[in-house]
Amino acid sequence: MAFTMRPQPQRSLDAVPSEDATLRIAALSRLSGIPSPTLRAWERRYAAFKPVKTVSGQRLYARSDASRAVLIRQLADQGFSLQQLASCELNELLRLKDASQDSTSDRASKNLASHRKRSKPDRVQADQASKALIIGESLALRLLQEKNQAKLQSLGLTLEVGDQLPKPQALKAASMALLLIEVVSLLEHHGQSMLALRASIAPKPLIICYRFGAAHIAGLLRHAGITVLREPIEDDQLIAAMAKARQPIHQPSDEVFLPSPPRYSIGKIREIAQSMPATACECPRHVSEILEQLLAFEDYSQQCLSNGVKDLALHAELVRFTAIARAQFEDALEAVARHEGLSL
Repeated sequence: MAFTMRPQPQRSLDAVPSEDATLRIAALSRLSGIPSPTLRAWERRYAAFKPVKTVSGQRLYARSDASRAVLIRQLADQGFSLQQLASCELNELLRLKDASQDSTSDRASKNLASHRKRSKPDRVQADQASKALIIGESLALRLLQEKNQAKLQSLGLTLEVGDQLPKPQALKAASMALLLIEVVSLLEHHGQSMLALRASIAPKPLIICYRFGAAHIAGLLRHAGITVLREPIEDDQLIAAMAKARQPIHQPSDEVFLPSPPRYSIGKIREIAQSMPATACECPRHVSEILEQLLAFEDYSQQCLSNGVKDLALHAELVRFTAIARAQFEDALEAVARHEGLSL
């Protein structure tokens, strides 16, 4: 399945397949670490999985079934009822796992019903926990292992898994701590999409794990403040990168730069210039003219950045330098306006 970014569906990434039913029972067993007879028993007795049957009668399972199987086994070991767990979606199982960390086995069987009947304030409080949104079933399956969950818990992180990005407002929610995306390939046409995504969720960290890709694209994304990791990578290294990405970063502005939006349009700049009384020099007029030119050039450079990634790093630098100069001349324009007694 192709991972499609929102709200720009025309830009897609070659994501690791997730919900396509492609796994036979042996592969599902190998990924989850649960014997095939046990998986078949869960399916037969509790309808824990809903495989797709081929024309020949072969059952094919989704990759997310492996993650669900891991969580079902962990929660069943804590005392939850298999019959109840079988009806839960992946993220509900994740929430149950987080809620039951301190539960004892003799009372765990009651937690599923109580979890579903919690009051709204309790659910809101749980939803506001620091979440790591994982896009990519292979990454999710690795992070769901008991030893990795304990490390994530020590970082104050809970997991949420998806096969595509949620709406922008969900990514900006206070509970969303970081975004981790797994892609098969990191190609040139992905660069701008990733930069746009980074800008939309800043200052929250974005981590990209890829298998194949262009080195200069990975370098550009790192330059923009994105953590880029190339597979294969050990679980401990991945979790360490997640921990590091959450730490406050104090770096020179030329290493991580997200330009501020223009304060004034060209039309507004001209209106301000025309409102200024005549002075003994041409400085106010020159300030407005230079600011107009900087705005026009910044817009042109951004268009070059959007049209492709040939010389992408150069155009990113041009946008950065121009935005810095534009912001400084906006300050200059405001200083002139204050001197002339104008209210902007």
